[in-house]
Amino acid sequence: MKKGLLTGIIFLLLINCGNPYKFTNVQQKNNIRCSGARSSAYGIRPFPAPRIWSRGIEEINQNFKGSQAVALWIVGTMANQEGACNLEFPVEKGRYKNITSLNFDKHEKYLAHFDTTGIKVYLQIEPAMADVDTLIKLVLERYRYHPCVIGFGVDGEWHQYSRKNDWGVPIDDESAERWEKLIKSYNQNYQLFLKHWDRRWMPKTYRGDIIFVSDSQMFKNKNHMLQEFIDYWGSYFYPNTVFYQLGYQADIQLWSSFENPVAEWGKSLANGHRQNIGIFWVDFTLKETVPALKNNGDLIIGTKIYTHKGELSQLFTDFEKAHINLLIASEELNKKPEFRQLSAEKNLKRFLIFPVFYDPAYLKDHPEAFAIQKNGDNAKEEWVEFVCPSNQDFRLYKINQLKEMIKACQPDGISIDFIRHFVFWEKIYPDRVPESLPNTCFCENCRKKFQDQMKTEITANSPESFYHWVYSQKQEEWINWKSDLITSMVQELVAAAKEIKPDILINLHIVPWRKADFGNARELVLGQNLKELAKYCDYLSPMTYAHMIGQSPDWISSIVQEMADETECKILPSFQVSRCYREEEIDINLFQQYRHYTLQYPSSGFVYWSWERLSEEQKKIIMR
Repeated sequence: MKKGLLTGIIFLLLINCGNPYKFTNVQQKNNIRCSGARSSAYGIRPFPAPRIWSRGIEEINQNFKGSQAVALWIVGTMANQEGACNLEFPVEKGRYKNITSLNFDKHEKYLAHFDTTGIKVYLQIEPAMADVDTLIKLVLERYRYHPCVIGFGVDGEWHQYSRKNDWGVPIDDESAERWEKLIKSYNQNYQLFLKHWDRRWMPKTYRGDIIFVSDSQMFKNKNHMLQEFIDYWGSYFYPNTVFYQLGYQADIQLWSSFENPVAEWGKSLANGHRQNIGIFWVDFTLKETVPALKNNGDLIIGTKIYTHKGELSQLFTDFEKAHINLLIASEELNKKPEFRQLSAEKNLKRFLIFPVFYDPAYLKDHPEAFAIQKNGDNAKEEWVEFVCPSNQDFRLYKINQLKEMIKACQPDGISIDFIRHFVFWEKIYPDRVPESLPNTCFCENCRKKFQDQMKTEITANSPESFYHWVYSQKQEEWINWKSDLITSMVQELVAAAKEIKPDILINLHIVPWRKADFGNARELVLGQNLKELAKYCDYLSPMTYAHMIGQSPDWISSIVQEMADETECKILPSFQVSRCYREEEIDINLFQQYRHYTLQYPSSGFVYWSWERLSEEQKKIIMR
């Protein structure tokens, strides 16, 4: 954005006249009416949970005595260069010119939370070519019932924005007065704010009860910032309240020199104003300045990739455009020297996909190693076929195989897949009953080992009779034994991996079942005890393929939330980008919903499944 340039000449003159603006030993004047943070869809990543937002806003506000904690909360952004405003809640499709929307409400749970904490909110839009009166009505009709809402804001930079008018179109007196009357028709106490960095884009004479917000940046130095905000902006709009958005990346060299930049900049600004002001830190750099948000984590944008035809250099250019910072790749790609070299040059973490109990090649040579279902059949359905997890020869084979692969590929991490008992979960839909699920392993070896561990003789001699006996007599012990087979395999694989590369990172692929799903089938059928598995890994990665198994987009965040609550591990969901096992396609809107819900707190990011499956339209979206 083009900011902080208009007052350069004035600033140069002030240098020669002495400088009244000081940052040292700043004492606060009691005129900071409110303070907090700006929230947007394109700022902090991952997007924090409501309680984290609250803590962060309160921490900012605690710097200023007598201030009200407030959020400038953007609920509508400019969608594209054609001039649409995209509202982040559902509206009737096609009814309003230049207005698009999400099919889900991104903000309701945040506003509901703020209702309970005392934090107040100004709802803001970037109108583009959409009619502002219509946007005000749509937003306030939806959210006016929240006690936290105290006003509405229009970002003038995006007012009737076009390629020709890339600073927006100035807001005239008539529009400003009309908008203010409209928002006050919903609540007389509501206030309108108008935002820009150039005061010429603000109404010429109409002031009313309007708050004028400057988001200027790119300052020459600290004194230049104070001069522009105090003289160019604050004095001009006196006696109206003025707000300031601070903390842009363009000024990081200025504000990062302070131990507490929020407090230092805010108090210095307060001292130069005669009227009330508001101080808001932008969400681009909240992690750098606000303790509650520093531990929100760095957003991981990953992709699984299994094969690639074409130039690897172009592939990595595309990765860069799509902001990919993690590759979860096949052995085939990891073995390619150019793939490894480009990953290092582009500073991309590179993980090696390592399937464990799914090993068709081993079963072809060792058919006796099949896991056995409760009905006595081999553990095989369509392409899915599993080795018995208690088979010691196979376990040693996989451990040695992993060591050799790490030596050959030198990955930053391993992504352990098929680390569970057999089930073709990709075709298990929500209406299935627990008794209908396959269950393993009831081979002779498993039955004997369990019997030895229990130190009791079991007369059930067939898989089916043993299944009925164990679930009626020793269910808890059996579930623990099954889970121990999986957990111990993870423990042994991790130990082997770290023997070769001590700093290697560990990611586990997890079937996306919650504890209550199918009668705790996650442990009873799969043997995935998350609390125990989490002790050996850096990430748990649920395969949240909602489309495949007939779940809604918000189901994804419920999986992430439960797994995070159950463990102290980082959760990194992968999500499906194209249809699989179903005829219905994943359209762009659904794709964006999936991506949105994978980012909900406490997610550490997301992984595309997979790069090869992304459509050209999807790639255009993620590369812009």
